[in-house]
Amino acid sequence: EEDLILLADEAAKRYPRYTATFEELLVCLTRRNSGLRDRQSFLANSIVSAAAKNGGERDETYARMYLAVSRAGLGDRVLGETGIQWTRMKDGLMWIADRYPIQENIERLALHACLAGDRPITRIALARFKSPTRTLWGNLKKFEDCESWAKGDHQFRSNK
Repeated sequence: EEDLILLADEAAKRYPRYTATFEELLVCLTRRNSGLRDRQSFLANSIVSAAAKNGGERDETYARMYLAVSRAGLGDRVLGETGIQWTRMKDGLMWIADRYPIQENIERLALHACLAGDRPITRIALARFKSPTRTLWGNLKKFEDCESWAKGDHQFRSNK
């Protein structure tokens, strides 16, 4: 993964706000080293530090990298099978949802907060939109379970 760190450092110097490069680097490492959370966390933290040092947004970069890993195949399992630090991910998702308040970003915050078991953030995010989109949730049952859990009605299980 030294090659990925060198690429990340170079990208951070030249294009610190272009997160797509960092997203692909973390996806590449995840595919190479499936299940090696320490390496993944190390690369993610190295990328975030390098990007921030050169003017990139720390929280946004962190969240966008792990969202890319989720889209690349892990889906809802991204929180359980990677080295994500929920506090950092939450800060990034909140930054994105506040900076770019389109429904998809707000729903993404709600979904990941629910999967992480963060009821207060789930409630806040769910209150910011009226009806879910199937694209993000996969099915409406998952949304309904999350919404019910956020109200305190039952235990949410992400494997539904």
